[in-house]
Amino acid sequence: MDDRKSIDAELHTLRSCIRGCEDSRQRSEMEGARFQIYAAFEHRDPDAARRWAKALRAALIAVDHDELRGMGLDALGVIDSAIGDGGGAL
Repeated sequence: MDDRKSIDAELHTLRSCIRGCEDSRQRSEMEGARFQIYAAFEHRDPDAARRWAKALRAALIAVDHDELRGMGLDALGVIDSAIGDGGGAL
C-alpha cells in the first residue's frame, strides 16, 4: 500500500466530483466513503481501503453526470493501484 500522500490529488478530484452531485444525501454518503478511504490510507489498512473504494465506486456509478462520473472512476482506478495487491478493479 502506498503512502496516503500519493493519492492526495485523486482524493481532491473525488471531492470535486462529489460536490457536483445534486442529491445532498448521495453527496453526503460519497463524502463519507471518500473520508474513509483517506483514513484507511492513514492507518495503512488496505482491506478497509478496498471496501470503501468499492462503496464509493457503487455510488459514483449512480451519478447522473457522465463527465464527473468518469473523472471519479478514473481517480478510483489510481487509488486501486495505490492500494496494491488485491486492490484491482472492484
